[in-house]
Amino acid sequence: MPSLLGVDEKAIAKGHSYMTVVCDLEAATVEYIGEERREASLAAYFQAFPEESATQIEAISLDMWPAYINACQASVPQPDHKMVFDRFHIMGHVLEAGKVRKREHKTLMSQGDTTRPRASTCGSTARRMYRSDPKSVSRRSSLMNSRLRGHGHSRNPCARCETIKL
Repeated sequence: MPSLLGVDEKAIAKGHSYMTVVCDLEAATVEYIGEERREASLAAYFQAFPEESATQIEAISLDMWPAYINACQASVPQPDHKMVFDRFHIMGHVLEAGKVRKREHKTLMSQGDTTRPRASTCGSTARRMYRSDPKSVSRRSSLMNSRLRGHGHSRNPCARCETIKL
């Protein structure tokens, strides 16, 4: 079994039929083609090898398709340390986080939310504060920063977006 794997789906013709493709990323070869893009499609590749050979896997590059993630989690030791998501899908989540931040900011402003300074809800100042080292900010900024990082930040969609982006 190769140590660096690439897993992706490939559309067949122009329909919504897919196949699962597993590649050896070092040798640049196709190792396996499975029918459809299901968990069982990728699991069949792993099952073709003895269980101990999965320990050779150093990294698996894949998109964020839940079926592929589940197959890796079921078949590869320490999968969370070995799965690497591709930049295209990561950036999709980052961009979505930005949209959530803008939408929340607009909602808060339309409701006349004055309990927090504008910068502590959403926007570039909030992002800088959330990412900054708490030891290097002023007292006022520190108080605002604690609002984002504090116990209630999980309810703040903007803070959740920043956590995703970090």
